[in-house]
Amino acid sequence: MLNNILHKIGPYLGRPFQSEGEIVYVMAEIRKVLEHHKESGLPTFAVLNLFCNWALHTAIFKDPVNIKIYLSAYDAKPGMTEEDYLKSKVFKDILNLTILRAELSKFLSLHNLPTETTDNSEMWSNFVHLYTGVVSEVPMRYIKNDLLPDDVEELTLHRIDYGEGLQPFAKWFIKLKNGQTVTEDILYREAARN
Repeated sequence: MLNNILHKIGPYLGRPFQSEGEIVYVMAEIRKVLEHHKESGLPTFAVLNLFCNWALHTAIFKDPVNIKIYLSAYDAKPGMTEEDYLKSKVFKDILNLTILRAELSKFLSLHNLPTETTDNSEMWSNFVHLYTGVVSEVPMRYIKNDLLPDDVEELTLHRIDYGEGLQPFAKWFIKLKNGQTVTEDILYREAARN
């Protein structure tokens, strides 16, 4: 059964994704494989599992362990300089989806699947563009309140398209418990490894 799933998703990973539907299908199938991982003692890929779940739900808050793992790199502090912020883990790992890219790459390699999606900057940008369309406006909430910073209420990722010929980008909305919302734009080419 596991080999059948892997065989079905392989062709999608060796070429650019064509639609949001393909993204949803592959993420759903990866999620099934990750369930097999639990049973057989293979790596759990907690962040990848979180992003698979995020693509399949209208809100993501029932996955507190994996959300906590993903947000554990949050190190933004009030009054940080822009230079320090750009060097922070929250900017490099969380907002630029570096952790997701690394886990997806390891998952694909482990199962001898094509890694072009994570290895090729243009294909990664395409993946991020379509993925953000799937999860756009689906809030990721961490509701257990046992993780610093305790001021973050939810994260939302939106895809912003300005029209033909203009670079699309993703925009994070970080809603704080004090009612403020912090935004951060991520150009897909910035999210890509060069």
